[in-house]
Amino acid sequence: MLKINGSVAVVISDNVLFEGGAGETIRKKLLAECYVHTLLRLPTGIFYALGVKANVIFFDRKSGREEPWTDTHWIYNLRTNLHFTLKENPLSFEDLKDFIKSYNPENRRKRSATERFKPYKYEDLIKRDKVCLDIFWIKDKSLEDSENFLEPDVIAGAIAVFKLQSSNFQGYMKISKRNEGYILYLVIWITQNKDSVKEGEEQPHDAGPPISNILLFGIIFFFNFSCFSPEKLRRKKGGEK
Repeated sequence: MLKINGSVAVVISDNVLFEGGAGETIRKKLLAECYVHTLLRLPTGIFYALGVKANVIFFDRKSGREEPWTDTHWIYNLRTNLHFTLKENPLSFEDLKDFIKSYNPENRRKRSATERFKPYKYEDLIKRDKVCLDIFWIKDKSLEDSENFLEPDVIAGAIAVFKLQSSNFQGYMKISKRNEGYILYLVIWITQNKDSVKEGEEQPHDAGPPISNILLFGIIFFFNFSCFSPEKLRRKKGGEK
């Protein structure tokens, strides 16, 4: 049992920081009755089990009083955009030096915010949904490309156009190489101008689609037209392989 004014560091998983019910009750109680001064977000790849997301929470036990003991809660993000493995790139003491400096064990009341070290006031934390302490502010570079991903309704629209063009196999017999390219561009154009198409707005003809969309639909149409090209359909109809 931790004594009054005793200090402790506990390793916890991410779900302890955001789960509701009993988890929310414990976080409220901990912030009020203890001085929860620091949370270290550990990187992945440092445990034998794959995908483990863990943290180290630091707090001091305090005697009872009406006001909450935690006034400012500091979070150090040692996870986002940092990649470690047990063999090729293990976590070392050098990787912890910046955290130790930011932690400032000599005087925790004199800390400075950095790109990876941010303070959060008790008043702000207690207002968060379920008093969630699962907080990140650094943009994950691995997710940057996801901003260019096609939305589900766009993909569904493209598939509908494709099915419309390919519903009758005999139609493939009449599709020339020029028409194949036209259909491909048509689907790409629809995905890029879906909002305006719905609203009936006219789009400039020189608005080119991103290369990611061209590649995506290029692969789809290349596969389908290579499998059901007029030549292959003629061979199939004649019993040739």
